[in-house]
Amino acid sequence: AGPRVRRSAGGYISWDIGVDLTLHIAGLLTAEHSPFFDDSDLARVAAACACAGNGFMTGIAEAIWQFLSPRYGEELDVRESSDAKQMKAVLKSWGRTQGGTKAELWKRIQDEVVGEHAEDEDEGGKERAAHCPVARGVKRRIREQQVARVSKTKAKDVYGLCKYQLEGVPTVEVLQPSFGPIQTYAVKDLKLIALRTYKNYRELQASQQRNKDWMTNYTNTQDSRRERVVAVLAGRGVCAEDAKRATEHFWHLPYFSDFRPGEGGAEAGPSAEWLSTGAEAAANQAQAWLFHLTRTNYRNHYVMLLENHQFAKPSKYK
Repeated sequence: AGPRVRRSAGGYISWDIGVDLTLHIAGLLTAEHSPFFDDSDLARVAAACACAGNGFMTGIAEAIWQFLSPRYGEELDVRESSDAKQMKAVLKSWGRTQGGTKAELWKRIQDEVVGEHAEDEDEGGKERAAHCPVARGVKRRIREQQVARVSKTKAKDVYGLCKYQLEGVPTVEVLQPSFGPIQTYAVKDLKLIALRTYKNYRELQASQQRNKDWMTNYTNTQDSRRERVVAVLAGRGVCAEDAKRATEHFWHLPYFSDFRPGEGGAEAGPSAEWLSTGAEAAANQAQAWLFHLTRTNYRNHYVMLLENHQFAKPSKYK
């Protein structure tokens, strides 16, 4: 009969595509597996491919199912009569939870290799062919992901969404025994917003890495400049403990966080003259604060201020 074909405006296009290309396309899809494109999304793509009605798309669906449930139908090295230590070793190699009774361990292992209707057998005693060839545990996780909800904290940590991005997103209040009622968001809503914001999960990871690098640079800059100020104060006879306390008190000075470009350009950093002058100015403020703290009534006034004043700034500023 020859390869199946489909009609297009330019003529007939064969669906007889090689296995290598089929696996390559499936690999491109599974490579996107991430919190933005999780198991439930892959399962939906696989189901759509399986419904296309040709061998090429069915091959893609089978490759995705194999990715989702790599141990489906696998021959096990352990049996129900095996001891708990052997079962835990298998679960550990699979990255699954290892706690619970022996019966729970065995059920967890079966969930990874047995289909959802494994108890249904045909007349020959063989398991019926599954319409969706994935293990029952994988199916259960996919269903859970389809209706999953997360807190605002997880929306920020996992999906990179800020408070203003979550405005207007429907929420459901869920009672947590340890924290009380919290507002939760549907994962499917968060994935849509995250994809509009970052395009893909790799872009979010790159953004998070840039933020991490910036924070590391910021912290190192503050530490380095504090050491300069402490050295200046030490040269003026201030003890190390007082110098450290004073620099921590004036953490908010621009000198400690100003990433001013130097004469050689932005990458050269601040000039030596700017660093030296800034350290002297910061040391002057720190030494004046120490003087008032030890030689005047400033300490009492400061204590009263802390106890009675309503600070508009965050607690760190206080």
